Amino acid sequence: MTVSRATERQRIFIAGRLTFAGGVMSVACNVRDLSDHGARVAVDPGTTLPSRMTLEIASRNLTREVELRWRHGDVAGVEFLGAASTAANTSDPEARIRQLEEENARLRKQLRDVRAELANRIARDEASN
Repeated sequence: MTVSRATERQRIFIAGRLTFAGGVMSVACNVRDLSDHGARVAVDPGTTLPSRMTLEIASRNLTREVELRWRHGDVAGVEFLGAASTAANTSDPEARIRQLEEENARLRKQLRDVRAELANRIARDEASN
């Protein structure tokens, strides 16, 4: 079965969070696809999702109100509601490249920081033994 889409999906695998019940409840999710109009997310199979919630993708500085459109086991499709809160979903290739370069630089810095922290912890552990 082929599904026709208005915009192209970006295949990704990044952490996200779905928040609902007035912000009282939230569940972690993995965002697998992202488009201008929605996302495909994976959650624990036993997780109950309401029809409306907020999707936050911190690494993309993206927060959107979403509506649950379908669910199959641990995978769900959500549609974005209202206006975008960031340019993360732009279809402009140059803007997308700039965004990815910025994200790449941020992730490289984060990796350097984690490696430095790990080296410090190892050094402290070795010094204490």
